[in-house]
Amino acid sequence: MTTSNRSIKGVNKSLNFTSIGIGTYLGDCDSRTDKNIYNVIKCCIDNGINLFDTAPNYRSERSEFIIGKAITGYSREDLVICTKVGFLPYKSVIPKNENEYFTSRFIKSGILNPNDIFGDWQSFHPDYIVWQINESLERLNTDYIDIYYLQMSVVKYYKSLQIY
Repeated sequence: MTTSNRSIKGVNKSLNFTSIGIGTYLGDCDSRTDKNIYNVIKCCIDNGINLFDTAPNYRSERSEFIIGKAITGYSREDLVICTKVGFLPYKSVIPKNENEYFTSRFIKSGILNPNDIFGDWQSFHPDYIVWQINESLERLNTDYIDIYYLQMSVVKYYKSLQIY
């Protein structure tokens, strides 16, 4: 496969990435899907694709974890990893009662104040963003993220602040 490269100059480095990348959004939260995604990521790297898109809420944090596992042994500097913040993620499995789960994991634990949550369990509070970056770094098995997106409904966020 022939892929063309793109380059973006960042604060600390230039990002050189293939014009074809792979996202890890869909799939069941099970070990079979984990294995398939792991194999696809390794195949991509082995065939020159270096751009990977994920998010904590993709497959209940499993997509980030599988990317972190799959990139082990490859030169991190040659890869471009993109992830996001916004939606509060499940952890490994989809809970039976999401309200109880989110209340327990994010509010009762002190990660977020209820006033920092809006819409469909989303937050862009600065403290949550820092927390989520650190969580993503651990799951991705890396010490930096190349591209970090604010995911979904910034419009809803501004409306919730009544400044939009």
